[in-house]
Amino acid sequence: MVTSWFLWPWMLVVYRAILTIYSTVVFWGGFIDVAIHTPDQAGAYWYYFTNLSYLGLNIYLVLVTIATAAHARTGWLPSQGLHVPVHLLYATVLVSHVVTPVTFYALLFSPDEGFARPMLAWGNYSKHGGDLALTLMEVLVNRRVMYWSDLPITLITAIVYMCWMFLVHAFAHIWPYPFLGWEKGGGVAKWYIIMMAMFIVAFAIMWTLHWGKNWLLGRFRRASSGKSKWLRDPEKVEGWGSMSHGRAGDALSNWK
Repeated sequence: MVTSWFLWPWMLVVYRAILTIYSTVVFWGGFIDVAIHTPDQAGAYWYYFTNLSYLGLNIYLVLVTIATAAHARTGWLPSQGLHVPVHLLYATVLVSHVVTPVTFYALLFSPDEGFARPMLAWGNYSKHGGDLALTLMEVLVNRRVMYWSDLPITLITAIVYMCWMFLVHAFAHIWPYPFLGWEKGGGVAKWYIIMMAMFIVAFAIMWTLHWGKNWLLGRFRRASSGKSKWLRDPEKVEGWGSMSHGRAGDALSNWK
């Protein structure tokens, strides 16, 4: 949560602060832009999984940036009570930001679509592709592990949003994503199944990416007999299952 394979503490603080500032401007700048230019649509900003999942990404980055700064300044390490919810947020954020751009470009994107303002265009692409780039930039430097036990919370997140869509339809009389609208008949159920399957596949991709990264860098470290100057204590990786009393444990043994 507060350490990196490559970056020293204050370097990691700056790195994450840049990601945090960017995501904050994208999300809240987009909301302010809509509220100013089309105030009647400001409420609809909160209807879409794209925006809600991006808010989750922004919250995660804010939390880990603050925690990393505290670690860099005092050596503080997060307790289990803080590490576990942040880790679960991390898992849902990663999976959501694989599903979001894939769904957008596969089902919703139109190359002829125009945008009324540059802010809308920038925000749109930042949330449909730029979001995945931000998450991969975080994955690159951290020492986190993903566990298959994290999968249920990601699926629960998807189910909660589906319930939210029904509430939006009940009160605002629209389906945020038309292909999930039930007025088309029972056949739409297949799309709900497909979306859940996409969450599972996205999770498997991210799990594999984490496993491969930590295994490869750990092996490189062992091969260099601990003399590598660009890997920082890589035998220790972070995951909620490897934390004990706020200290990062060695989770590589779980993969042998």
